[in-house]
Amino acid sequence: QKAVQFHPLEPAYRIELSRAYLEKFIQESLEPSSLQNSEALKENIKLATGSALKATSLSPNRAAAWEALGAAYREIQSVSGASDFAVNAFEKAVSLEPLNPGLHTELGKIYARRNDLEKAREQFQKALALDPFFATAQIETALLLEKEGKAEEALILLGQVAIRSSDERVFVQLGRMYYNKKRYMEAISQFERALVYKETDSDARYALALSYEAIGDKERAIQELEKVLQLNPDNVEIKQKLNQLKSL
Repeated sequence: QKAVQFHPLEPAYRIELSRAYLEKFIQESLEPSSLQNSEALKENIKLATGSALKATSLSPNRAAAWEALGAAYREIQSVSGASDFAVNAFEKAVSLEPLNPGLHTELGKIYARRNDLEKAREQFQKALALDPFFATAQIETALLLEKEGKAEEALILLGQVAIRSSDERVFVQLGRMYYNKKRYMEAISQFERALVYKETDSDARYALALSYEAIGDKERAIQELEKVLQLNPDNVEIKQKLNQLKSL
């Protein structure tokens, strides 16, 4: 905010400000619904969008400005046409930086959310043609296969990626797919691998707790949930799950 105040015509500061407001919005949205501040949500997404819009007007040929705008629009669920605005913004960013695999992947993710699976696949393929080891595009391709009912193909793909990956997201998604197939020991192995690379990953640790619960190891499940609660001390749902397990 200070940087924008002193240099109002510099788009880079407005791009970073938009990202900061968007991060505040996302963190608030991750809170349990009973704890969410609806006014803060509205204000942060409004400021994120406004900052990015100003950046695009100051520097219309800057891909990062359109990327920030697309990311903000992507998070707006309640406004009619927001998804179209997000697509348009990312398409503009891609046109300015066609060799950026991240932009193709983000555009593909929006298409996937809209169930336009062919366009999503096209963007993921473009990303991987530019960088065959781009982890996000690899993960999204696997999720697309899963969405199409090709769970085994998705598992095989992620398994191949996991051989050479140090990205914890690969192992989280692989663990989730094993968990959904009730292959709990394999799920546990993948969630534990994820935590090697990112010990503070609450999603991986919570999923690990559920996997231990599924095989009847209540004590390990409680231990993992207590670690999750340390990372998220105000999360009511985790407290309830922990109390439920302790009461059994």
